[in-house]
Amino acid sequence: HDPLRASLGAAYAEHFGQAPFASRGGRAGTTERLDAWLAALARCVNAGGCSPADAALALQFLEPPGDHPEDGAPDEADDAADEAS
Repeated sequence: HDPLRASLGAAYAEHFGQAPFASRGGRAGTTERLDAWLAALARCVNAGGCSPADAALALQFLEPPGDHPEDGAPDEADDAADEAS
């Protein structure tokens, strides 16, 4: 979250003030804090509060499903779509 926080500057508090990032060390409440932070990230992206570069940074970090050119293998969803067509 640090690069996103730096990129957003003062606007970070506007989008994430009610959803602090999880503490290090796996303390109690970590899952709930991450859930709240990720929901705030989705709202920020959907509202246009994050630049396209910020959204790409978050997606790259989260590694969502999809093609991963570095491993040369298409993802399973693409395989299923190809089979259906």
